[in-house]
Amino acid sequence: MSMAPSIRAQASPAPSSDTERTELVRGACIECEMEEQVLDSILVRYFDLKVCLSCKQDRNLRFGWYELITKSKAKEDYALPESFFYNLPFLPKPNPRHESFAPLKLYLKKAMMEEVKRVYGDDETLQQEKAKRKRKTYERAAQRTKHLLKRRQLDPTASKAEKDEEKAQPKTEYVPVADRDHRHQYAAETFDKEANSWVKECECGLKVHFEKW
Repeated sequence: MSMAPSIRAQASPAPSSDTERTELVRGACIECEMEEQVLDSILVRYFDLKVCLSCKQDRNLRFGWYELITKSKAKEDYALPESFFYNLPFLPKPNPRHESFAPLKLYLKKAMMEEVKRVYGDDETLQQEKAKRKRKTYERAAQRTKHLLKRRQLDPTASKAEKDEEKAQPKTEYVPVADRDHRHQYAAETFDKEANSWVKECECGLKVHFEKW
């Protein structure tokens, strides 16, 4: 069986949805190596992979190779860093939470599996890394909670002082999330020492706390 081309190859621009539904793409399948097969149009257009419909179904049932997963799911299941996803082909999909949210990026599961094998070698090492990350996340959350509790115990007026400080700050114009024209535009990421986490803030007032590995 011949090896598939690099999944990092740049896919061609996405055609219109009408073309995607009606046009049949034919060619040689990289899995079964048979000519003039009906190829999966999504894999061809977005991932530059020529795989026939039969082989896609077979490989998905056996290995899950050509399934599509979100970045958050991929990072959780395969413990991959953010840098891995740079320039990686993806299929864009509207965000199911709200139309104003950034579209989802669906990545090829086979690419995740190949990177995991390269980085961790086997499943046991991967599971150890996932457990390590979960433990670190828990410890950071516990440390933040401990810090806040200690601060309030040492300074009973801390809560009132924080409220007074918040009232003194100028109010920014609130932009409803449901506004069709609003797209979250985040300022530069900063590290919040109080929360012990990174934070980015949109002009609408939305703050997102996150962690970097």
